[in-house]
Amino acid sequence: MRVLTSSISVMHAIKFMDYRQGVDEDAFMASSILQDASFRQISIIGEAGTHISAETRAYHLDIPWRKIIGMRNMLMHQYFGTDLAFVFITAAEKMPELAERIEQIIASPGRK
Repeated sequence: MRVLTSSISVMHAIKFMDYRQGVDEDAFMASSILQDASFRQISIIGEAGTHISAETRAYHLDIPWRKIIGMRNMLMHQYFGTDLAFVFITAAEKMPELAERIEQIIASPGRK
């Protein structure tokens, strides 16, 4: 159940990031609202990742769990050292890939 709950939390955060659709890097860099919203949702995703068991993370090695959790930690604790271009790439390119994998986990019968 823990895997399902955490996976659903990740999916909800990714879905909330729909505001980024059609936003290019220049618009992202110019908007503190878009930056803050992205920070928040990426942080939620990282936090949810900490609640996915080590067994499940080991079973899904194709998902970069440590990087996901590490990014959450960076966003939460290194406020002034955040690379906005990296956050943009994560939101624009990495989140759709992660959504695909999480949807597969949710849909799988064993959900390991």
